[in-house]
Amino acid sequence: MNVLRQKGLSLIEVMITLAVFSFGLLALAALMASGLKYNTSALHRSHATSQAYDIADRFEQSMRQIPNRYQGFSLIELLIAVAIIGILAAIAIPMYSDYVTRSRRADGQAKLMQVAQELERCYTQFSKYDDVNCSVSASGTVISAQGFYVIGASVPTPSTFTLTATPQNEQADDTDCKTLTLTHLGEQSATGDDKDSCW
Repeated sequence: MNVLRQKGLSLIEVMITLAVFSFGLLALAALMASGLKYNTSALHRSHATSQAYDIADRFEQSMRQIPNRYQGFSLIELLIAVAIIGILAAIAIPMYSDYVTRSRRADGQAKLMQVAQELERCYTQFSKYDDVNCSVSASGTVISAQGFYVIGASVPTPSTFTLTATPQNEQADDTDCKTLTLTHLGEQSATGDDKDSCW
């Protein structure tokens, strides 16, 4: 009488699968973090995704040719899987949060540029930046389009102005760029722990 052998994955096979999956996730997370700085990131992510799917397909085909010995997972295998997922989460989540924070800075930068252009039009019309009809002078502050920044003018004079964008709401935790600044001369500056990367 023949005894049927249980089907499933061995510990080595599970570890290889998780390792391939881990490398794929790490590659995608790294590409996403650098996406804001490099315009070619979309192509890189697409290429990495294609490569990951190709590797997964090839691995799946090879796994079908390997006879499985048992069915289910042992406690050790489950703990290894949980540990790998935890490591991936510890790396990927902070990288994604940093990516989102940096992408939101574009909201403040765009509003600074818009208010500066409005002040230039105001100067053309009234020959001064601090006229009561100017947008910032009239309201005191202006909120950015997505609401992540509040724009204010630091003591505008008839011939000069300095606009400051201060993060608020979800962006208030951006300690790398606590404020973004733009002057009537087009000079851009910032304050914070990593002010050189704010613009």
